[in-house]
Amino acid sequence: HRVSPLQARWQVRGFSSSGSKWELPRKVWPVRMAIPVAWGDQDAYHHVNNVQYFRWFESAHIRYLEKLGIMREGNANDSNGAIIAQSECSFLRPVEYPGDVLVSCRGVSVGRSSLQVEYQVEAGEHMCAAGQATLVYFDHTQLRAIPFSEQHRQIMAQIEQSTGSHVSVESE
Repeated sequence: HRVSPLQARWQVRGFSSSGSKWELPRKVWPVRMAIPVAWGDQDAYHHVNNVQYFRWFESAHIRYLEKLGIMREGNANDSNGAIIAQSECSFLRPVEYPGDVLVSCRGVSVGRSSLQVEYQVEAGEHMCAAGQATLVYFDHTQLRAIPFSEQHRQIMAQIEQSTGSHVSVESE
């Protein structure tokens, strides 16, 4: 089995192959976003509604895709973007208003046209949720999945090597 130059570089950088997918190192959280909890995010039980966690996840993976050079204009203006094939969340602790959450996102593995990401949501000192999603790189004009280029994979390697120490602050 012949190893391509890209595969060799990824192996040196700590990436590993699992069949047709490349596992990313999962050492850092390259996307970290501080997001204020809005009063309207709450439900009748006086904590943030479960749907809001998926919105936070989406904001974080959009930021990841923007770093990757995808979805810089938003789906309405980009012919290529990403769609969510699967998403899940484990709710660990309720989040309440007022306050802020820190939402983090990183890549887990990359396939031909798919990227698996994972998320965490923290409020103060507490881990409140953990989740994951499978994103598919998608051509919205041809309505089909498209493969990530070698350039995308190189950028993913750089993103996953970044410290993630900068926290971007989102406003309502």
